Amino acid sequence: MALPYEFKAADVIKEGRCSQEHVNEIKKWLKPAPLLQMQDELIVLLLLSCENDVEASKITLKNYFRIKKKAPELFSNQDIDHASLEKASQVS
Repeated sequence: MALPYEFKAADVIKEGRCSQEHVNEIKKWLKPAPLLQMQDELIVLLLLSCENDVEASKITLKNYFRIKKKAPELFSNQDIDHASLEKASQVS
């Protein structure tokens, strides 16, 4: 399922904010795990959030999936309008 992004990975790469080589390296690293294939846009977001550090991006992905497996409750019921989230977001 392709997620709708309001940008194209190619545009971010063209702007020089990320490199195609880094995107390809992450894709190659993910290739043995068919269930973990990602759109280029998501890989670009990951790389940008990790300051274009490929190794940091890999560690981030490993940690994300490790935590998601060990504590799935953290990733369920992510309704941003849920009363508990609304209450937690209020600053007193």
